[in-house]
Amino acid sequence: MFIDVGDIRCYYERAGEGTPLLLLHGWGGSSGSMRPILNLLKDHFSVINIDLPGFGRTNLPASFCIEDYGLFIKDFLDGLGVDRVDLVTHSFGGRIAIFLAVNYPELINRLVLVNAAGIRRRPPLYWIKLLLVKTLGKIESLKPKIYDLIGSKDWKEAGILRQTLVRVVNHDLKPLLSKIHQPTLLIWGENDRDVPISSAKIMNREIKGSELVILKGAGHFSYLDNLSQFSRHLLEFLEK
Repeated sequence: MFIDVGDIRCYYERAGEGTPLLLLHGWGGSSGSMRPILNLLKDHFSVINIDLPGFGRTNLPASFCIEDYGLFIKDFLDGLGVDRVDLVTHSFGGRIAIFLAVNYPELINRLVLVNAAGIRRRPPLYWIKLLLVKTLGKIESLKPKIYDLIGSKDWKEAGILRQTLVRVVNHDLKPLLSKIHQPTLLIWGENDRDVPISSAKIMNREIKGSELVILKGAGHFSYLDNLSQFSRHLLEFLEK
């Protein structure tokens, strides 16, 4: 199904009946990425599964930041006539969830952050890359090679979303974590190399009353890598 949210034509799926529950996928994903969770929850909730602006079948007419994505979700829910949702998010979707939980707490009932991004990390390699850009990047003929060498996989594949990606990853949401008051479940894969366990522990510490579940043998897509354990913990939390 499609709905117009301002000048954005947004694709979404809806299945099941009951309390509204919104799924937000990760960077580079789409509603299809979250369909295993939709199938898990559709017998318990009215599940809304969305293609975020710039992904899947939803267009993005201009560069977005986290605030823009948050406002988009608010307007999207208003357009559907939905006042309040449970929120289950993965990776990049977690960034949006953190913003929403703090700035529009009336919209969010319970919050599930799966391998969620949001804490800006600056490992030693980052500073080495930055030095390369500042020095060799001044030479015009070397710029393409330097950016190709140091750019992340997401950055290289971002295409027209590159500016949006830069704005998003440079926004550190850690200061917002202590302001989240909704019941919150954190689910992480122990082998996540994209958003490491250290981020999960910081979120668990900063979000008062939050619960952290670490799935053995799972990576960044923990809900796919260990679906049975993921399903059990998710349903236990949502059925409380």
